[in-house]
Amino acid sequence: MITLKNVILRRGAKVLLDSASVTLNPGEKVGLIGRNGAGKSSLFALFSGTLHEDGGDFSVPTQWRMAQV
Repeated sequence: MITLKNVILRRGAKVLLDSASVTLNPGEKVGLIGRNGAGKSSLFALFSGTLHEDGGDFSVPTQWRMAQV
């Protein structure tokens, strides 16, 4: 499962996530919507490991593979 606990995510001076917490279980389907610049791509970069959280805890099982289009 993907777990975010009190995650803070910033891009420059802009705070995208502030104390965000969620658990995504295997098999769940999630939609992510938002206006341009809201942080959707940054969240996926966090999931893929190319971006790191500024605070809180984030985990994805090491054996999981992710793909995005």
